[in-house]
Amino acid sequence: RREANNTGKYDPYIDPFQRVVPDEMVADILYLINRAELRNEEVSKDDIQQLLSYTSDANQDDRKNLKGVEVSAYASPDGSLDLNTDLSAKRERSSSSFLESELKKAGVNINLRTKYTPEDWDGFKEKLEQSNIQDKELILRVLSMYTDPEVREREIKNLSSAFTQIADEILPQLRRAKLQTSIELIGKTDEEILALAESNPSALNPAELLYAATLVEDLDRKLKIYNSFQTAYPNDWRGPNNAGFVLIQQMKYTDAKPLFEKAERLKNDEPIIKNNLGAATLAEGNIEAAEVLFGAASGAGNEVNYNLGIVSLKKADYSRANQYFRNFADTNTALAKILTGDNNGALNDLESFQRPNCFMKEYLKAVVGARTARESLLFDSLKKAVEYNVGMKQMAKTDMEFVKYFDNAQFKAIVQ
Repeated sequence: RREANNTGKYDPYIDPFQRVVPDEMVADILYLINRAELRNEEVSKDDIQQLLSYTSDANQDDRKNLKGVEVSAYASPDGSLDLNTDLSAKRERSSSSFLESELKKAGVNINLRTKYTPEDWDGFKEKLEQSNIQDKELILRVLSMYTDPEVREREIKNLSSAFTQIADEILPQLRRAKLQTSIELIGKTDEEILALAESNPSALNPAELLYAATLVEDLDRKLKIYNSFQTAYPNDWRGPNNAGFVLIQQMKYTDAKPLFEKAERLKNDEPIIKNNLGAATLAEGNIEAAEVLFGAASGAGNEVNYNLGIVSLKKADYSRANQYFRNFADTNTALAKILTGDNNGALNDLESFQRPNCFMKEYLKAVVGARTARESLLFDSLKKAVEYNVGMKQMAKTDMEFVKYFDNAQFKAIVQ
């Protein structure tokens, strides 16, 4: 995720891919004081007509799912409770009847959800907070101190100058029926997204294009998609960062580093970039600079701890390396355990590490076998290691881990 989305609404430029996205439209019909009749100027205004079109369109579009239409009618919190109860109920009936009729004309057959609220104190509080009315803080304190509607109304009316403003600016907005249509926007299929990613990537939004890369296993195809992302969205750090990460997976650290540096220029405070740039810097052999970058990558996840483990391993601080590696299991974690005498722990890590035809996995298992005098483990694993990488023969010939076996016929047969 590029940054926090605090809007409460899905944003494909920030949020991860989401195939089904909720959406809604709201419009208000306003009423005159103590009246429940619809006025033509209200039902014909643009936002009401747009809501009708929005609802009709969702009903017809295969890529939209009409979830529901709701009518909520209200009375402002002035006047008696009995009057407002009757008034809000009548407003609910008049607005529902209008909406039902209009939707029926448009071919939308749906059961409306309806409700009414006699005194809209929640709406009153919201509108008051948004206003510039004098003494609004005092009025808000009244709302928090009293729950009885009649007491609230009396106390607010005692603030005569403020109440005049309230009567003119706030209460008319609360004499309303709120019409709300809720839908789901149905996104593209995986097949559609992948096809566009490889033919017309600019037709996809950032979330879709990043998601497309997760649909392919081949690293070259994945890299091509991330490169397309960089072209389509040149100011988004995720393009160069993700392309660089693929290059690291391909062991192309030199090619990856400039991409991470580009990403860092686009977003200098992103821990994920710092971590990846640290990995590329570490591959160059610059341990101190890498350690600084990993230190700045706090918050980027467990990967930072893993990389700090590699730094500790290279600095021969094997105990600290084991601390950083505690949530991982691979050849590096096994090496750290071997170097601190935990041979069984190393073997467990190697057995847990799933990478087919990994010569280093088998070579380290052979080292554990030699250290623990388990000859079958030694010879079986070393045989696989040299089978996967013939260069391991030369390494094993001079590796002092196997010094006891240099004259062993079975050992010599494997490494010759």
